[in-house]
Amino acid sequence: MSEYHFVEKPFLDQLKQLDWDIIDQGPAFPTDPAKSLRSNFREIFLRDKFFEYVRKINTTEDGQTWLTDKQLEEVYEDVSGRTTGSLIEINEAVQQLLYRTQVDENELTGEQYPNVQLIDFQNPLNNNFLAINQFRIDTPGCVKSCIIPDIVLFVNGIPLVVVEAKDINQIESNPMYEAFRQLMRYSGQRQGTHDAGLREGEPKLFHANQFIIRTCGDHCEFGTVTSTEEEYFYPWRDIYPEKYRTYEKPLGKERQQELLIQGMLPKETLLDIVRSCTVFMDVGKTRAKIVCRYQQYRAMLKIIARLRKGDTPMERSGVIWHTQGSGKSLSMVFVIRKLRMCDDLKDFKVCLINDRRDLEQQLGETATLSGEKVTYITSTKDLKEKLATDTSNLNMIMVHKFNEAQNKDVPDYLDDALDIPQYENFGVVNSSERILLMIDEAHRSQAGDLGDNLFEAFPQATRLAFTGTPLIAVKDGQIVGQKTAKRFGGYIDKYKLQDAVDDGATVQILYEGKTADSAIDKKHEFDTKVDDAARKHIESQLRKAENVAALKRMAKRDAKPFDDLVKERTAEEILALKQKWGTTGDILEADERIEAIAEDLVDHYIENILPNGFKAQVVCTSKMAAIKYKEFIDKALAARLAFEEAKPPKSVYVREPESSLHAEGSTEGLMIAAESPASSEFGSRDDELCKQIRLLQSVVVISGDGTNEAAVITAARKHAREVSAVDNFKRAFNYDDPEKANTGIAFLIVCDMLLTGFDAPVEQVMYIDKKVKNHNLLQTIARVNRIAKGKSRGFIVDYIGLSNHLKDALSIYASEDQKDLEESLQNISVELPVLQDRYRRLINLFVDNGVKNIEDFVEQKISNRTDEFAALEKAIECMEDIKQRSNFEVYFKKFMQSMDIILPNAAANPYKIPVKRFGYIFVRVRDRYKDDTLTISGAGEKVKKLIDEHLISLGINPKIPPVELFSSQFIQEVEKNTSPKAKASEMEHAIRKHCKVKFDEDPAFYAKLSEKLEALIKQHKDNWDQLVGDLFGLRGEAEAGRKEEIEGVSAEAAPFYDLVGQLAFTEKSVPSDCADTVKQLVSDVIDHLQSNIDIIDFWNRPTEVSRLRGELSDLMLATGVDQVIENADKLVAEITQLAKNRERDILKP
Repeated sequence: MSEYHFVEKPFLDQLKQLDWDIIDQGPAFPTDPAKSLRSNFREIFLRDKFFEYVRKINTTEDGQTWLTDKQLEEVYEDVSGRTTGSLIEINEAVQQLLYRTQVDENELTGEQYPNVQLIDFQNPLNNNFLAINQFRIDTPGCVKSCIIPDIVLFVNGIPLVVVEAKDINQIESNPMYEAFRQLMRYSGQRQGTHDAGLREGEPKLFHANQFIIRTCGDHCEFGTVTSTEEEYFYPWRDIYPEKYRTYEKPLGKERQQELLIQGMLPKETLLDIVRSCTVFMDVGKTRAKIVCRYQQYRAMLKIIARLRKGDTPMERSGVIWHTQGSGKSLSMVFVIRKLRMCDDLKDFKVCLINDRRDLEQQLGETATLSGEKVTYITSTKDLKEKLATDTSNLNMIMVHKFNEAQNKDVPDYLDDALDIPQYENFGVVNSSERILLMIDEAHRSQAGDLGDNLFEAFPQATRLAFTGTPLIAVKDGQIVGQKTAKRFGGYIDKYKLQDAVDDGATVQILYEGKTADSAIDKKHEFDTKVDDAARKHIESQLRKAENVAALKRMAKRDAKPFDDLVKERTAEEILALKQKWGTTGDILEADERIEAIAEDLVDHYIENILPNGFKAQVVCTSKMAAIKYKEFIDKALAARLAFEEAKPPKSVYVREPESSLHAEGSTEGLMIAAESPASSEFGSRDDELCKQIRLLQSVVVISGDGTNEAAVITAARKHAREVSAVDNFKRAFNYDDPEKANTGIAFLIVCDMLLTGFDAPVEQVMYIDKKVKNHNLLQTIARVNRIAKGKSRGFIVDYIGLSNHLKDALSIYASEDQKDLEESLQNISVELPVLQDRYRRLINLFVDNGVKNIEDFVEQKISNRTDEFAALEKAIECMEDIKQRSNFEVYFKKFMQSMDIILPNAAANPYKIPVKRFGYIFVRVRDRYKDDTLTISGAGEKVKKLIDEHLISLGINPKIPPVELFSSQFIQEVEKNTSPKAKASEMEHAIRKHCKVKFDEDPAFYAKLSEKLEALIKQHKDNWDQLVGDLFGLRGEAEAGRKEEIEGVSAEAAPFYDLVGQLAFTEKSVPSDCADTVKQLVSDVIDHLQSNIDIIDFWNRPTEVSRLRGELSDLMLATGVDQVIENADKLVAEITQLAKNRERDILKP
């Protein structure tokens, strides 16, 4: 079994190197619960290990154990026996017990309500670490009678980690998806099963679970019990501490599996993750369990090491650059929790410092996950009083509290121009060395007077700067990196933008410039419209200006953004412009310009973003511009809806079946066509799209303007509050109940608010019509990089010319950091060569497997239908190899992802027919080889819709799984294959899958059936007509099963009779001289089974099951047959399991 040899056993071998105890039961079906330290297969926690080690690690000061048997029983039941609540609720409750459990009294010392350690976190080696493979758990009353997780990891008998190992096999070509599916089945979290009113799996196995692992060796990822989508599984790419980087690689190479094991499963690391780096938090309306990622764990350990080793504040300080969206706030929480668990560091006073009120609330909410009460510092006076103490508490401070001067109302352009420093002596608040300052987004506040005052207030404190962007090297022409280094001591840890993209922690961000030439999107007509609107506004202002000559030069836009023109003018010209008609805001607020952009962005949104269910943020230059954007976006939405509803209904387009070229090479069943005719010049009405557009809303989110606030701004702010704009924006669209809540908020229109620190995974696109400067640019565009299901990219659509200024924005960073940022923030045009490369790789896959004309086939260039059919068959045949199917799935998904990014742009047109035809091949391959792990999940809705509509026009529903062997449609489906070879292939794989699925119900019968299948294939090699006939006969044999008495053995008893023969005798069948004895044995076995298992919930009653096993053992001994007696234990175990699988047949009247 390749899964065992290449994935499972190397996993166990590596754990052994890390000094774990290992129980390796091999790849065979487990039959003896004692081998896995249990009395029966219903037990999940290892009771004996729990009692032994929990007793051992709870001692008095003089080393005496004090827990009584009764107390151990109570604690064990509390941890392992919970039945009330959802899986996540129980998991969270058990997590708290792992941290803190109590009993009424220490009867040895008299102490009341003493704490009980379930795990000794301080001394990892005092615990028992045990890995057991093939950990069978019986699940009576469920869809399947048992589950067998590949590896379960226990600490003191408590199951903390579940591992599902997969390898490519004859039936499944996507091992990681299958591993994910298995984990969801084991934990009872597959929605389809619930919807059908069925039960599966054993959630109890996951009550104490810390994380789950899916692996196929080369790929290995972890998630938690709330990772119910594949997007929330992550690799562990770095091994830290470094001492674990030296080890013997089980297969001689380092795969993702080896990295994850060395990174997460050393004893002290696992316990560290459990205690310090695991949190539960609300995400929308759901509760999520979150475990640290490798960069968070690495940074935490580096910070702790600096705190311990540094002799001076500077040696203890430093910068943590972890890119936006990678979990900086949680990293702070993990540091705080680790700090409090270290006896030598837990007395630190911790101060979390940020510079924005909305971020204060967000960071404060996250900080509560540390388990500490957060003290909010509300004023400078409060700061000087509360932070002067030595109390080791957790404090939240806005950096502005370090400035006693009142902010003055200064226009933006004047404030930017003057930037007059305010020199004030803040004074020392606390000179202790046991203070830790953790500064969020330090680049925004650490360089000025506020930073000076902060460090003056705590001169001996350790300073940790957390930033989502690199530290600025140059500002206003001056080098500031040296000042940063003097204050913080350089980088402690880096996790760059591209690192997060590579890990799947964030998505790639793509730029699309609407005011510049673009290879991907020809928008000349739109640019001209915007330019004309802007030019008219400028000209109306020019007539009012005194310096006509200078201002006329500004009207010659040459298709450039207005800000670019201002940038080229002299200081005198800019001053004249400001004096006469203000700043660029007048242009950017022009009605004609905003209306044109609103129409364009609504079209862009509906065609590119809405199909996948995501939302948009619109960034404007001013509050008045935001108000206008809402007006014109709403107007554009209404116009687009009217346009869509005016289209004619979809006509019913029925394709004539592609039938009979009755000569040799009939192409009957070949149903591949070009696109159907459109219903009108603009296509037909899409009722689903109309339904979606009707739901869409826009909301303005802006701050107040004080007592003189304009009425329109007051109204906008009131509306935003009434509809809970931010909360409902974060929620997914609810098309089924549009009146229930404002989930239709698709456009969040802002000018300054929500540009930093705003976390909304549902946001995929940001439309920018505001010049954002320096590090704020990177922080702003990072709003779209959060991961979500179906989200492969984030988009920035630029209406102000930011893409032209990107190089300037990046120039403030060090050259090394510039390079990383440039690679990570790509223009959307880069996706064109990616699409071309992915198409070429897909073509080459088939060419390399002998389908030389595959490109002509998918591009619909083969005119001869017989040749076209031959190409299709060859393409399907070459995918019989499971590894090639796996490659096909991976390559096709990547191709579809690129298509979804480019669509609906005309650049995707040459690939529309190929993607449809590859989709057709994909479904035919899935159906031919009965491989239901082949799935296009993860591809965007735009391209899936394109493929689905094509397949449905051919009579193929892609959502219906492959037709199974005994389906009433099976023969009809087989006959659609016009060549005998294709028919034989489909029948072979249907029978093969049927044997695999049904094996547990009658192992001997289906083993023989599989042997017959292999013999027929070998016997009739290349004689396809004969093979088809014999396979139809084999199908009939499989369908008939055991329905008649054969040689005196009833159909009900035959599976047990053959099982005895298979397990007890070397010939794998009952020899004639023992036949009568074994027949009597099986008859007695059936009698005992019928009289025993006809009890409600029999298999959940260990005493009853044990008694039955004893009776069966006595029957074996009574036969007097040496082979049966020698194999009695094995026979009893297998007969008991078979009885569970065939309970209905045994009890059938």
